[in-house]
Amino acid sequence: MRTFACTAVLIATAITALPTYIQAQESSAQDEQNGCGTRGVRVLRPEACPKAPPRILQIQPAPQPARTLPSPLPDPPPIVSCTRAFVSANLNVGAPGFDGDLNRILVVQAESVVVDPVEPFAAADPPKAVAGWLAEVQRTGGQVSRKAISCGDRGFSLFKTLKQFFAPRVSVYTPAKDYNAVLWLEPESGLVTQVQFTRRAAGG
Repeated sequence: MRTFACTAVLIATAITALPTYIQAQESSAQDEQNGCGTRGVRVLRPEACPKAPPRILQIQPAPQPARTLPSPLPDPPPIVSCTRAFVSANLNVGAPGFDGDLNRILVVQAESVVVDPVEPFAAADPPKAVAGWLAEVQRTGGQVSRKAISCGDRGFSLFKTLKQFFAPRVSVYTPAKDYNAVLWLEPESGLVTQVQFTRRAAGG
């Protein structure tokens, strides 16, 4: 009887402890599944630190200096040359229609007309295109003179042309009756580089 009683107590104790044992086994199995040690210590895996996004450096362009336009160059000084008495001429002997153009200018009584020859010439031997006009000046009582171009302190020298120019009388030359003519000479060579027609004084 006593033996039976002891057995009954053991069975009752086992039945009472069985749920606790089962729960402990399940907990242990879960811990092993989660990577915890067999001693009931759960080893936590370190969590990776979130990486900060890479910084994008924005390089600002260096400030450019303000562009300033260069100052305009001053106008060049007037040309001073010993080869020409005037920087520019009104007409060129070699231009087409030279006689007609000179005729129209002299008709309107221009005070002064400067003519460029095709090339410098000797004062005593003007080209045909110029000789006709000079002959008309002389024929009508005008003067054909020579002047050396002034260079520095050389000054002017005035000479009456000794040679009388002869050329066929053509109506186109008629306006020259109111003018004198100046042959401008380059000092070094003595050649005429420009011809200037100047209107005569009233009654001259």
